[in-house]
Amino acid sequence: TDPLNPDIYGQRLDASGVRQWPGGGITGAIICDAPGPQLRPLLCTDGETGAIVAWRDGRTTGFFDLYSVRIDINGVSDTDWWAVNGITVNQSGRVSSVNNLEFVDNKIVYVWNVTVPASPGNFDLQAAALDVEATNLWYTSFPSIPYITISDAPLGQEESRMQPDGAGGVIVV
Repeated sequence: TDPLNPDIYGQRLDASGVRQWPGGGITGAIICDAPGPQLRPLLCTDGETGAIVAWRDGRTTGFFDLYSVRIDINGVSDTDWWAVNGITVNQSGRVSSVNNLEFVDNKIVYVWNVTVPASPGNFDLQAAALDVEATNLWYTSFPSIPYITISDAPLGQEESRMQPDGAGGVIVV
């Protein structure tokens, strides 16, 4: 692979630590090999036997968006609802980090930072929730924006953490 445009690979290990996914030696399954860099993946359960993977992705603009994919127990992308190489969760070109990914009450909750164009070095905290069929559950009102802003307080929000609240939602700090 190109060191300037890294891809994302995955591997499933059984209870004894034996690799389960083929792919040319220790490489494993290709999670995303789209053009441009894919960086800093996060992983959570899909509530069944697979996983949800999310990452920063520079494939379209030279800047970073948030992409995600659902893979099955064999490391194969779910193409019934999702797409090979992922779907766009946030396509602002301003995603600076994907902080949290959690499966809560039959939904996948994503939390990430975006840069604030008018204030370099400042970051806003945003979130979205998808169901396992990749339907966005948290659209805001007009205009339809597929995420919510958790915080746009001055001086930025970084290194967030998220915890299920026990009532189907989450607490983010």
